[in-house]
Amino acid sequence: QNACASAATFNAALCRIVVDTALGVIDSMLVFKSCTGGASYTNSGGTNCFPTISRDAGGGVSRYPWQRYATLARGANGAWPAVYSDGSITGGLTYTYVVVGQSFPATWDIVDLQGGQFVPSKYTIRPATLNGLSANTANRNVASVYIPISSQAGGTSSSITLQPIANDTIASYSITSRLSKTVRGKDPVVGRMVLSDSAEVEAFYQSASQTVPTRTTVRLFQLGDSGTVGSTRRYSVRKEEYTVNGAVDVAGRPTVTEVVSGASKTVFSRYRTPATRRLQLSFIQGGVPMYVSDSLSASEDNTPPNTLANPNYIGVFFALDTTRQHSLRSTFWSAEGIPVQLTGTSPTIGWVPGTMRDTTGFTRYQVTFAGREFGPGYPFTFDRSNLAKLAADYAASIAARSNTGKTDNTAAAAAALNLALNRTNITADSLASIGIPFSVKNAFLNASVSVAILKSSRPLTALLGTNADTLRVSVPADQWIPGDQLYFIENIKIARFDTVTASPLVRRIRLVNGIPDSVTVARVTWGPTALACGAPNTCNPLSGVGGTGYTAANANQTLNVLYYRPIRGMPALQYSITPEVAGENIASVKDGDLSLVKVVPNPYIMFSHYEQTTGLSRLAFTHLPPTGTLRIYTASGQMVQQIKWTPADLQRNCRATVNTTQCTDAGDLLWNMRTREDLEVGPGFYVFVVSTEVGGKKVDKLGKFVIIR
Repeated sequence: QNACASAATFNAALCRIVVDTALGVIDSMLVFKSCTGGASYTNSGGTNCFPTISRDAGGGVSRYPWQRYATLARGANGAWPAVYSDGSITGGLTYTYVVVGQSFPATWDIVDLQGGQFVPSKYTIRPATLNGLSANTANRNVASVYIPISSQAGGTSSSITLQPIANDTIASYSITSRLSKTVRGKDPVVGRMVLSDSAEVEAFYQSASQTVPTRTTVRLFQLGDSGTVGSTRRYSVRKEEYTVNGAVDVAGRPTVTEVVSGASKTVFSRYRTPATRRLQLSFIQGGVPMYVSDSLSASEDNTPPNTLANPNYIGVFFALDTTRQHSLRSTFWSAEGIPVQLTGTSPTIGWVPGTMRDTTGFTRYQVTFAGREFGPGYPFTFDRSNLAKLAADYAASIAARSNTGKTDNTAAAAAALNLALNRTNITADSLASIGIPFSVKNAFLNASVSVAILKSSRPLTALLGTNADTLRVSVPADQWIPGDQLYFIENIKIARFDTVTASPLVRRIRLVNGIPDSVTVARVTWGPTALACGAPNTCNPLSGVGGTGYTAANANQTLNVLYYRPIRGMPALQYSITPEVAGENIASVKDGDLSLVKVVPNPYIMFSHYEQTTGLSRLAFTHLPPTGTLRIYTASGQMVQQIKWTPADLQRNCRATVNTTQCTDAGDLLWNMRTREDLEVGPGFYVFVVSTEVGGKKVDKLGKFVIIR
């Protein structure tokens, strides 16, 4: 106790200040799903909403009379998920979800003295408690969700567009997004998602008793490295700063420092990792930061729960899989007029990743061939009676092939290899100067890549054929063959350092007008790597006896190699949200817009899965405009029913989000299959006419459906 009592007696080795967030008293969270508005619950998906009664081992009814649909699990940070997604749903149905929690029991194992005997027992202060299972949508733990079948004719749904980072694609960073709310209005909503090395949030309060800050300042940092003897220090080389009225949601587990000065209280939430970078995700909406989080997930749980409940939040979910950084995304072949070739039609030779020497190598490379890698004599024939001819044909064909140039054997390439391989004895004479039938391009930088090969790494022979039908042939000394170990040398920009002190050595990135200065240098990005085959890696360009079905590259065929890029330099992902056009905002409906109007199910046989209430028959008319008239006739022309509808009569989903004022408009009109005389329609062939007049133009749609009883 004395170790933590005061500054005079404080002992860091004996006193530990716990700053982790408490996980709360909730032990488990259960999701119950109903297709009948809470009359029964199911654990099945899709349209099969069979009631599933829960029984205990003895056959009696358990704590809840119905089986749970799902169980929620805590994330790696101990927090419950902010979003629950159900993949087993069907359009045209309304689902009720109830989330119930069970608390930890407060129970201890004790040894009790009973009748002079020590007896093991349990002492309970508080048993496990659970929520009641109620489908009342006024409760915060209940959501009623209608799944739309269609959108309204003439309208469009809200959509989000992600802009490329620099000249790369969003997929290169393994980022996905979706909208959880319907966005209305006339103008697009724009914003940014910033990925920074560090973040700082300062919330300013007018008094120590104030619970909501008066204003909040958010600072985002790109960190630079200063090299020292035995350690690496990081400092800010670029900063973005925002100040807003009110609060900004802070998620994750920040280091929190509270400073009370007079009647003011300032809370600093800092995200700093001194030895390694730890990404911070900041969501900026219309220039206003909505949240800052250090809990990044490949799922869609990056948005904090408090932000989801914020009525001003636009409802964008981002998923960022940081584990994919530096990993191979895909390889594929392309040709003139063919962006992606099918696997069965592509050349056999492929990319062997090898060793990455610089993180800029995680990008997109294009290896374009000038012609067949084995020359015009490909394919070769294995003739056991004349093996010398095979060896001669192999050498002559490679010598006659079309090359794009030669490998790099300059002093600059040797210096780059010495640096990459931590050697000092590589000279220009150590590098081979041989013909290569391909060129390499860094598609991200739109820059050519030179290729170097160490003489000492070259194979002397190559194996042709399989099993007993094989022959080792000599490798041409002046020509590349598949399997040669390659080193990619690229001109890249690196930070320019200034020496702060010589002893101990401290260097700092040079800043010019607040921007990190850079210098272009030659660096090895990959190596050794190879363009090769499986077995043997020198490939097997034989046909017939000893062949394995090898396919050579042709002129202007390109091998594309894509990597997920590392996140560096505080990239900002720009997004733009196009508002929904529905209801009164639909300016016009054209003939083509009504072409999608349908009746489902068609034919109607005995029942439909839209019938969630016993005794209520239902058909759905889909893709309807916001207003209009529906007329239904028998095959003989007798009118059965006429329905005039407005946007309020079409199905809407107003409980898909936390903010219940946001509704998703659908183009679905459910008909109870009753006539104007309120009689049930009989079996038969029916004709319907949909008429609408939006924007001063009248449009009709004629269709038909069948009812089988």
